[in-house]
Amino acid sequence: MKLIMHVFVIGVTVPVALAQYNDIHQAGQAKMRAARYAEARQDFEQALKLTTNAAEQADTQIAIGLTYNAEKKYAVARTEFEKVLAIQGIAPARKVQAQMNIGRSWERDCADKMGEANRAYADAIIAYSRVADIAGVSSGQKYDAMMAVANTFMTIKNYGEAGVELRKIIQTREFPAGGKALARLFLGKCRFYECNYAAARDEFVKAMAMKELSDSNKAEAQLYIGLSYYHAQEYERAKLELQKVLAMPGVSARQMHELRLRKLVPSDEKILTVLFIGASQTQVFNVPQIVEVLAASAPAGSPRIVTDGFLRGGTGIQRFWEEGEGPGTARSRIAVVPWDCVVFETHPVLFGHDIFVKYATKFADLIRGKNATPIFFEAPAFFARSYPADYQKIHDDTVELGKTLNIPVAPADYAWMKYLGPTPTPDQRMALYHPDAVHPSRKGAYMLACTIYSAITGLSPVGLTHSIPSFAPDGILPEEAAGLQKAAWEAFLETKAKYAK
Repeated sequence: MKLIMHVFVIGVTVPVALAQYNDIHQAGQAKMRAARYAEARQDFEQALKLTTNAAEQADTQIAIGLTYNAEKKYAVARTEFEKVLAIQGIAPARKVQAQMNIGRSWERDCADKMGEANRAYADAIIAYSRVADIAGVSSGQKYDAMMAVANTFMTIKNYGEAGVELRKIIQTREFPAGGKALARLFLGKCRFYECNYAAARDEFVKAMAMKELSDSNKAEAQLYIGLSYYHAQEYERAKLELQKVLAMPGVSARQMHELRLRKLVPSDEKILTVLFIGASQTQVFNVPQIVEVLAASAPAGSPRIVTDGFLRGGTGIQRFWEEGEGPGTARSRIAVVPWDCVVFETHPVLFGHDIFVKYATKFADLIRGKNATPIFFEAPAFFARSYPADYQKIHDDTVELGKTLNIPVAPADYAWMKYLGPTPTPDQRMALYHPDAVHPSRKGAYMLACTIYSAITGLSPVGLTHSIPSFAPDGILPEEAAGLQKAAWEAFLETKAKYAK
């Protein structure tokens, strides 16, 4: 028996003869690839009604969950994945796939939870850990789940627990040697992020000695050996170790990025190295990366920008300074790389005007002592602030500080005012904010980055790319980018002119 469906295309009814389960399921997969998730889900739900085969039911149920994941409806997605675990007679691999998807959905949920992120990560760890309880699970599947647990612990900076999980992997006989080599590399990273650099180097050396470690991961281990000396402030030894990476096969773009930061890669183009020090306004949508991408799209002869960040949510300039200058601090990060610019996220309203002046002066002196240029990134006001009065005050206060300390300003608040005009509706204002009404949306982050690009280079962002990796799968339209670029450039020029007064 064949199922006859009608698809309405521009008012025309087109009869489409579909075979039963396979054809409808494949049609759903095609719509998934085309990002037509709701339509794909309709196909999968129809296919689910046409089969009594347990394996097909599980595959289709997982596909339904993935459509919700793609739409960022993570709680609904998890409900669909959990249905797979209740299906009788399916192979363990399908239950493992569903359980791993539950864990991944919790991790993806974190990006939208902000302050609740740690809770979501904890649930992800629980989900991954349950894979081992599935009857018939293979050693490879156990390995994948344990690595997922370790990676999640590393994401929330719980390097001690991550190290415990990685040691379990290394000590498990049934796991493949290649998997153990990768776990050894990650264990070295845990020690590195704990600032235990000697112990980290020991793990990296052991990992490199394992023939099963890929060329790219051997380059990664060598890179971190060099970085460990950098962070321990043994700069000459660090350069020697990092230069070894250039001669290794399999070096990745990200590894080359680390070498460019330290100006160890010859280039015919002018390269500006920029460190960002700040909190969540800089973290959301990866503002430093947006600045890099904008610079990479600029016309020939324009400087390219390579960035790094010392970023921590909820942290102000006073705390960054008072943590000292030892390994793993903002002050040590300034010292270990030959930066051209250091961009500070400013919050004088939140953390206090006098405190900000005091510690901004200290950081400015430190940065200039390293022959770099300090720049203030004027963090945007929260949505709850009075518009435009509070935005104008924040901008005026930041410019006054910049003039006093002779520090350029990336005028985000003023750019938002230029873009929104004097009397925007609440919806127009909210378009620049994340749903939490505190952090920027994609549009907001893009405009922030444009102001920072101009403050670093003195050049206009008008005409630069609108395609930003951290915005995927959603993005901003070219015409939207053009308006944001124009507002950012006008705000920068008008702010710069205030310095001459």
